[in-house]
Amino acid sequence: MQTENEAYVELLCRHLADMIHRLRAIPAAQWDWTPAPSAPSPRIVAQHTWNWLVADRQHLQEPDVTHHLPIPDSPTEPEALCEALEAERDYWRQSLLALTPEQLAEERFQFGMAPFGVRTLVTHITQQVIYKHGQLSTLYFALGLDGEAPYAAPYPNDDYAHVAEMMQRPLHHAILSDDIAGLRAALTQSKDDLFLNVTGPTPLKLAVMRNRPEIVALLLQAGADGDEIDPDQNTALVCASFYGYTQVAEVLLQHGVDVHRSNRWNGTPLGFARMQSHQEIATLLKLAGATH
Repeated sequence: MQTENEAYVELLCRHLADMIHRLRAIPAAQWDWTPAPSAPSPRIVAQHTWNWLVADRQHLQEPDVTHHLPIPDSPTEPEALCEALEAERDYWRQSLLALTPEQLAEERFQFGMAPFGVRTLVTHITQQVIYKHGQLSTLYFALGLDGEAPYAAPYPNDDYAHVAEMMQRPLHHAILSDDIAGLRAALTQSKDDLFLNVTGPTPLKLAVMRNRPEIVALLLQAGADGDEIDPDQNTALVCASFYGYTQVAEVLLQHGVDVHRSNRWNGTPLGFARMQSHQEIATLLKLAGATH
């Protein structure tokens, strides 16, 4: 079960990491692009996010606002700004995990006037990052970086229909039900579903995303392709590295998967492990020969 601190980290740092990933996919020539004068550009979204991360960090570190310094100018070069955002992400991850219940209840005064607790401060910066990530996502779509087909809003019943369809397949049914015995039985009867990806994930992708190392091992032993890719060219190792699934990553590496294969945005397993601060997985990858 997640602690309160871990939940804050999951929300703030995950959105910030995804935002940085999308910023890096935007060509430098389009960082000042905007669909309308009233809309922000990618640069403005990034700078605004960084400014508030720094401001709220000062409020977290120093209760006395008279000791705060004005926020310095943010970096102007895109990669430097992304690196500055990464530094803030790492700071907030470490700080949030270290906060005690007593510290979360401490009083602060925003810019010396509005009273609020540290817990409110944390929820404020989390809300800010989620809001700015939403703005950037809209720009990302408008720039055609998520595909050029007409936008189709994903509705929950589409996903429920996919679940219902997967439950009709023996391997998927066993994985969704965490039924190891059923999975073994299905593998002895037929392996046709091992590579099936009609309306959803393959059995291997499903097992990886559910963080089930034992099931991942069984599927690989049965012949599943450890280097299979999804529509975004994510491998199983990319997914495990991004989400921090150490045991799943160990199983995949033991089966000799490609440690350098990247997704459609050139994101590698080691790159994602570093981006998400999954140091244990990063170490495993480097021991397996990953260099980037």
